[in-house]
Amino acid sequence: MTLKELEKRLKTLEDIAEVNQKRLNVMEDIEEIKKVHHAYVYALNARKFDDIIDLFADDMVEDGFPAGETRTGKRKSKRFGEPWTKAPGTDHIFMRL
Repeated sequence: MTLKELEKRLKTLEDIAEVNQKRLNVMEDIEEIKKVHHAYVYALNARKFDDIIDLFADDMVEDGFPAGETRTGKRKSKRFGEPWTKAPGTDHIFMRL
C-alpha cells in the first residue's frame, strides 16, 4: 500500500469511529433518560415529592400550578405534592400512571 492509500484508509476509519461515537452517545443519553423516567414514576407512585423535585435542574421553572402561579428554582417548588397529599381520594392519580 502506498502512503496515500494508507492515509485514505485511515481517514475512512476515523470517519467510521466518529459516527460510532455519536451513536454511542445517543444510546447512553437514551439510557439516562430511561433512568430518570423510572425514578420519576417510582417517586410519584410512592408520593416522594422531594425526590421528584430533585430530578429537575436547579433553575427549574414551575409554571401555572396552582392556577397562574410561577415559581423558579427547586427550593420554591418543594410544595409540588401538596395539592395531592392533602386532597382526599387522590390515590387514583398515581395508580393510573
